[in-house]
Amino acid sequence: MSQKAVSDRTDELRAQEVEKKERRPVLRSLLLSILPEVVLLAAAMYLFVVALGFKQVGPADQIGPGFWPQVLCVGIGIGALVRLGQKLRSQESRVVGDAASEAGELRMPRVALGVALVVGYVVGMLFLGYILATALFLIAFIYLGGQRKWYVVPLALASSLLFAYVFLKVVYIALPSGVGIFDQLTVLLYELLGVY
Repeated sequence: MSQKAVSDRTDELRAQEVEKKERRPVLRSLLLSILPEVVLLAAAMYLFVVALGFKQVGPADQIGPGFWPQVLCVGIGIGALVRLGQKLRSQESRVVGDAASEAGELRMPRVALGVALVVGYVVGMLFLGYILATALFLIAFIYLGGQRKWYVVPLALASSLLFAYVFLKVVYIALPSGVGIFDQLTVLLYELLGVY
């Protein structure tokens, strides 16, 4: 073999080694990025099986205690599968460290505000009642997410009323009605919904 052929072959081998080394972080990054979805999917499947074992307490023609947990597990599983598919289909190759540090620096204030909104929602629900607290929470959370269209407020109000109706009339879960004037407002809204 000539000197040039040996040199070309050596360059080829070096390029392949560099390519393998570059591929490893990308694969590791991909595996780390899909880990939350895989864990959620596994947890949803496990909890679905656990909910199958809940014993029927009331009449056989009514929904059993395991029904809503099973519905929730199916919803979580579908969401995890959809998100897993999105991540696997995306062609972006990011190194986990770089992406995490950039995202962490840019989004930490929003994450902190989101957590504060959730805590405020739980506390606010005790004083304002479920319907008003949920509507205000949805408006603030959607606004924080960047959506500032005209339909956010009507959508939040409609969602709050719809969920209240489902919880009270379908699932039979008592919701906080608030204190003082907010209690009276909640009772009025329940009467308008046909719940009371």
